[in-house]
Amino acid sequence: MCIIENGNSIPSLDTFIKIAQTLHFDINDFFNISPEPLSELSSEIIEKIKSADPKSLQLIKDILAAVEKNY
Repeated sequence: MCIIENGNSIPSLDTFIKIAQTLHFDINDFFNISPEPLSELSSEIIEKIKSADPKSLQLIKDILAAVEKNY
């Protein structure tokens, strides 16, 4: 007897993610969640981070930590 399938238990988030991955199911579709579109600035920053080398990533991390510390 499967307690999750019978509604007698709620899976943890980790279990739910594993089930969704196994079934090739996007959990956003299940919850009907649509992420808000990123601003142009956010998109540009993300693209730069994606293409950065490890040294640059460390520098970016250090800069963000310094900015966070001073706010």
